[in-house]
Amino acid sequence: MTWREFLTNYPAAAVFASELGEDPEAFAAQDPFLAFSSVVRAIVGSGFSSDGQRVSEEYFLNGGREAGDCGTLSESCAAILNALGIEARVGCKREPFLVTDVNMTVLGRPHSNVDNGMWFFGEHYWIEACGMRIDLLFGGISVDESTWVEMDHFKCDESGRKCFVFPNGVLYQSNSELMNKQVALTTDPEKAEIYRYLIQARKAQNPAREQKQGDCSII
Repeated sequence: MTWREFLTNYPAAAVFASELGEDPEAFAAQDPFLAFSSVVRAIVGSGFSSDGQRVSEEYFLNGGREAGDCGTLSESCAAILNALGIEARVGCKREPFLVTDVNMTVLGRPHSNVDNGMWFFGEHYWIEACGMRIDLLFGGISVDESTWVEMDHFKCDESGRKCFVFPNGVLYQSNSELMNKQVALTTDPEKAEIYRYLIQARKAQNPAREQKQGDCSII
């Protein structure tokens, strides 16, 4: 698909190549790295506000900015770059993990989704092109896996709390008060949501096994 054909389908996407002159494809062919950087800058500065829910790239390319996640941005960027003739693909990590750098900021979000300043992801996506891996959700920075800590396992405890266990500690699914503030996980067990059905399910298990293990796996 050429850039002209792409704009026939997504006329609102022209803004992402506004710095590439009258012939964006020719510009990209001459300097793909500069074109890639320009597209990333345009996406990051588009006013996108992440709500953490996946929506298709069509929504974003048609001018939507109020919903979507890292996958939405990455798929949109790949579509734009490929239409410009720049080979691009979406990279991903599908295992749950923490971003431990507490100075990271997600587009359109006032604070992190963990109450200690870290970010939790069930899965995460970024854009790969021109020999680079760029994390659009975090403002167009290079992907840095050195700050990522993969989740060890998930369990429920004896009080009916959902626990996300990491090598550096345990996080709990937040109560409704924190969830309403877009804080999904908490370090404080007193601020965790209590799931009564988990307590009942636990009691229905083998009592001897429960006394021995002290907790039960849910997934």
